[in-house]
Amino acid sequence: MENVVIDFESYYDENLTVKRYGALNYLAQINAYLVSVVGDNFEWVGNPNSFDWSRISDAQIWAHNFNFDGAYFLSRELPLPGQAFNCSANLVAWLGVPRKLDAAEQLLLGSEECSKDVRSAMKGRTWHSLSKSERDRVTAYALTDSRIAKKLVDRFVSEWPLHEQELSRHTIQMGWHGVGLDKAKLSVYLARAEEIATAAGAEIPWVPDEKALSIPQARAQCEKSGILPPPSFNQKDESFLQWEALHKARVPWVAAVSRHRQATLMQRRLEAIERRLLPGGRLAYSLRYFGAHTGRFAGGDGLNLQNMRKSEFHGIRLRSLLIPSPGKKLLVADLAQIEPRCLAWLCGDERLLELMRAGWSYYEAQAKAWGIWDGARGTLKPSCREVYEAVKRLSLGAGYGMGAARFRAVVLAEMGVTMTLDEAKRQLADYRRRNPKVVAYWDRFTRLAQMSVGNGEFLIELPSGRALHYRGLVRRGQDVCCHLATEDGFRESRLWGGLLTENAVSATARDIFIWQIPRLEAAGLRVVLHCHDEYVLEADPDVAIADVLALLRKPPPWASDLPLDASAWEGACYAK
Repeated sequence: MENVVIDFESYYDENLTVKRYGALNYLAQINAYLVSVVGDNFEWVGNPNSFDWSRISDAQIWAHNFNFDGAYFLSRELPLPGQAFNCSANLVAWLGVPRKLDAAEQLLLGSEECSKDVRSAMKGRTWHSLSKSERDRVTAYALTDSRIAKKLVDRFVSEWPLHEQELSRHTIQMGWHGVGLDKAKLSVYLARAEEIATAAGAEIPWVPDEKALSIPQARAQCEKSGILPPPSFNQKDESFLQWEALHKARVPWVAAVSRHRQATLMQRRLEAIERRLLPGGRLAYSLRYFGAHTGRFAGGDGLNLQNMRKSEFHGIRLRSLLIPSPGKKLLVADLAQIEPRCLAWLCGDERLLELMRAGWSYYEAQAKAWGIWDGARGTLKPSCREVYEAVKRLSLGAGYGMGAARFRAVVLAEMGVTMTLDEAKRQLADYRRRNPKVVAYWDRFTRLAQMSVGNGEFLIELPSGRALHYRGLVRRGQDVCCHLATEDGFRESRLWGGLLTENAVSATARDIFIWQIPRLEAAGLRVVLHCHDEYVLEADPDVAIADVLALLRKPPPWASDLPLDASAWEGACYAK
């Protein structure tokens, strides 16, 4: 099948952007003025309405961001051309290089024809306002982009496994299809967020003369109250939390500033959702395939459904906005403790694995393996809550060589548990003493990374058959560093055993997670969203949770001895 690359050019300005509206609703507001089409033996560029799309009916269609270019057809209720489609940006992300076309060209093809200067110069400009020479430059730019993407596809698509190509397509289509949304509740929440922000602003001494979130004003107010300002007003900063607890009675406006900030952020999130509502009432969104080095997904295009707040905020339950299609129910399932299970499997902790294979939950199996509990199955949490909480705390990151300060902060953020630095050190020391195979796994990765510096690359082969690549290895003193791809380029990252273990575990969990997606859909369960290790499914009312759990508890063939578990619940919205 011939690979054909397309690339649309369209008007944009400060307010009319994909990031603001999402691809579908952005394209519904504008007319693309140009499309370039590059096949094996032909090139074409001009107005999209002038191209004979039947010419490429037998081809596989590509674009370097098919989430956008494919949305052109959907926004006009036109069928997608060709026999299949895919995204060359997703292809290069799989290869471990930045998604941007100019960076991918330079790194993979060794050329530098692509430049985004022409596109940047078109901000706020319409096609009809351009001179002939300007139109020629834009036309050449569009054609060059398609040529480069075509070279990338032709040269590297054979390295992209077919199941990953299908996952790329599924991810794009899932966002286009979207998820049901409660429009009435959205209106209520928008009004409520504005009300909270206004009420909070009335409690902040410098509002309305200055912005509510003004750090200089906050520092000045502290000085007026005779209080030394904190080093940071970041609410996740431990020093700020300690400062606030000490001075809470004298600085009530701090809570108001926090409430105003959160309400404003909530309002922006709700407005972003509102702008992406499709005519049929569904919420379109974008999820980025291979958005992280490990292969995990990431949010995109200005709305990230991967980080929807779980807890209620003054009556606003963000997740409750997501609802099923008429006649369906939402069934939410997740792979329970998938990363700790993968860690035990990868490092060969057979005692823990055998207990889980025998039917013990992860937390109970871990407590038994450590010899700190020996109760009946299913009784740890209700009968020995302290032991259960201790095991759960350590599963948050102790297995990745986390330091005491970081562990303390994570436990506070994730579980609301406060501990001293000495207590954090003691718990981590206990974990390492009880888990020698995990520590040995860290040490092995540290040694391999150190030994690989002369080779310029370090490779972690995963059980699924793919590999994690760490390129550009350099030594910084005693440390080994590499360059990891980001959206725009590369960032330098220090490599050490705990980090490499976390990457291997996260990547393995991801590969198990994505293996289940086609199985769920083959069983008649439409995946309308997924978030980390959680699937959001639209299901018929008679679908039984037990059947879904049985499906998810089956591991892939390459991990047949890994004991998986899953949990699920169903409801009328994406919130318990």
